[in-house]
Amino acid sequence: MDELTHYVQIIKQNLETLSAPDYEGKDEELMRQQEELEKVEQHFLSEINSSESFDHIVNAAVKCASNEISLDELEDEYNLLTK
Repeated sequence: MDELTHYVQIIKQNLETLSAPDYEGKDEELMRQQEELEKVEQHFLSEINSSESFDHIVNAAVKCASNEISLDELEDEYNLLTK
């Protein structure tokens, strides 16, 4: 699941950028990350049949980025919700 791995990486970067002290270009970096997140989310929306399932995947991806669940657990959730 390359898309999921990519999505988790973007979320991790976003969390790191948000928690970093202010620096020149931070706002632009956050906007770039947000655009990339939205692209991947559009892909997921096309595969997931309900907004509730989509929200569940987003929450699970954030948990994975925060090391609360593993990538394997995230992939299992995704597979359950897209079948």
